[in-house]
Amino acid sequence: MDGTSVVAYIILAIVILIVIQIVSRKIKIKNLKKEIADSWGREPKEKYDRNAFPSVASYYNNLKENRKSRAYIDDLTWNDLDMDEVFKKLNCTWSSIGEEYLYAALRQPLTNLNTLSERGKLIEFFQSSRDKREKLLFCFAMLGKRRSLDITNLFFNESFKNSINLAFYRILSLLAIASAATAFIYPDLGLPALVIIFCVNAMLYYKGKSQIGHILDSVAYISDMVLCTGNILKLNIDELGDLNHKISQSYKQVRDITKKSARFLNYTSDIILEYVKVILLKEIIDFYSICNIIKRNREHLINIYESLGLIESMLAVASYRASLNMYCTPDFTFGKNILSAEDVCHPLLKNPVPNSISTERAVLLTGSNASGKSTFLKTLAINAIFAQTIYTCLAKSFTSNCYRIFTSMALKDSIVNNESYFIAEIKSLKRILDALNDKVPCLVFIDEVLRGTNTVERIAASSEVLFHLAGENCLCFAATHDIELSSILGGKFVNYHFREEVRDNEVYFDYRLYSGKATTRNAIRLLKLMGYSDNIVERAESRAASFDRTGKWEKRQEVQPQIKA
Repeated sequence: MDGTSVVAYIILAIVILIVIQIVSRKIKIKNLKKEIADSWGREPKEKYDRNAFPSVASYYNNLKENRKSRAYIDDLTWNDLDMDEVFKKLNCTWSSIGEEYLYAALRQPLTNLNTLSERGKLIEFFQSSRDKREKLLFCFAMLGKRRSLDITNLFFNESFKNSINLAFYRILSLLAIASAATAFIYPDLGLPALVIIFCVNAMLYYKGKSQIGHILDSVAYISDMVLCTGNILKLNIDELGDLNHKISQSYKQVRDITKKSARFLNYTSDIILEYVKVILLKEIIDFYSICNIIKRNREHLINIYESLGLIESMLAVASYRASLNMYCTPDFTFGKNILSAEDVCHPLLKNPVPNSISTERAVLLTGSNASGKSTFLKTLAINAIFAQTIYTCLAKSFTSNCYRIFTSMALKDSIVNNESYFIAEIKSLKRILDALNDKVPCLVFIDEVLRGTNTVERIAASSEVLFHLAGENCLCFAATHDIELSSILGGKFVNYHFREEVRDNEVYFDYRLYSGKATTRNAIRLLKLMGYSDNIVERAESRAASFDRTGKWEKRQEVQPQIKA
């Protein structure tokens, strides 16, 4: 085989590899576009490990730390309502930006109707325009997710911004060049200087690399974000309105990041070139140059991040709407504390029982164990959050004021913090009382107020707390087993209840909301159904009946066991 043939085979092999790469990429893109189309309106299949949510919540945490004047859903309310699980139902995003923004949006109920209306328009556009939404989704899918990163920390972290000393590294790089030039002219002077500067720069290089290693991927993702922004602008989607102009103006200021990061992030296997990069501190200098761009254009990058996040999060909401059998857009009545919901449902239940309520007064829910009180409170609270965040409610109609939303429900004692259940309760309620104000009304949901103490003090204290809430700029929904509260709070609270039916030694719940206070109890009957002895059940029923007649508890008489001779 002559040399010409060898060259021809090499060229052929290179051509084949290029063709394979091109075909492979086209197949990958085709499959991705199919996946995007097929996933629309379907429940997300996203997987979450134990480290997922700290990353998902990173943008929210940075917002909370840096924009403290905003009102957020606090951790107690978020956890009471199982909002992590609710978020998973909505999260069909394709990029880290969309995912983090969606999470943060759910934790920031808005009180500006214009902003909510703009979100609604975006969602409706994405619902109706399949071609344009799929092009946008493809851009976000190519950007992808990197949950190990904390991208927005580079925008908000002041200590990072002030730690950059680019001039120092540039001086050392120039000294290396000067030493090398001197070595050619005055070897006796230049070579020792070159060795010394090489050792110093090598030490700083590897130390610097270790210090910035955790940031490199974040810088790379920011570069990809800027590239994604350029691709979205090329789509010329007029329906994005002012977002196009905002993104375009910021993109012009930061598009150089993509070029600089491409030089910095490219790896070379040339050992000589690697040594040159070490002695000249090239990667360190390039890295801090990019960081300076980030520092100078912090507001532009935040604007791009938040604009892209808004677009993709509303795409996710549009897909969520497509998965629902029933939803509505909320109506808002400013100046009137009202909550009206027709056939409202809980987003996490597969076969929810819809309920309706309309009230301008505080509500007291009574009813038996497991009858549906807590679920109904959570249903209203979640839909109130949905109304003020994603402009979508799981109901036939939903009317509300714009509220700050609080719950006090799934509390626990804490051995670590040396707190009893009751202490946890009163702290939870105190934070709600402290939040009451004349400007923005509060919407409050309380399940079993002060259940962690004795009956007399529980009823006395809980009645006063609830009475106080009903008299403030607040709409309160409270669930209780203390039927006495129905009478005590009758002037301030309207009564509703859930009920059950016992048939064939089984307890059946219809999970329907009824007007008025509860008239049935099931706790003792449940003891019987669970196999407790007839002796315990009968005595308990007798004692409860006696209390109903007299309002007093009889002293328990000791029964001496009979001893057989």
